[in-house]
Amino acid sequence: MAAEKISVTVDEELMKWARSAAKKRRMTLSAVVAEALELQRQHQARERYLKEALSGVPADEIERRTAEAYREIFGQSDAAE
Repeated sequence: MAAEKISVTVDEELMKWARSAAKKRRMTLSAVVAEALELQRQHQARERYLKEALSGVPADEIERRTAEAYREIFGQSDAAE
């Protein structure tokens, strides 16, 4: 996996929490940030799914979109994998 170095500004209290979480979990601060970003991406995919599921979209289309969201979240070709 390729990585990109970035610079961000973070609230002081949030940064204290992140450093503490990284230390407790024996992770780097970068790993904690990357994990948080991945969780946010997964959350957004779930929100899209639920919005569609509750909006009267036909079941077969929801199934297709679910498989697409699964690939986006997990990078796999099918929810059954």
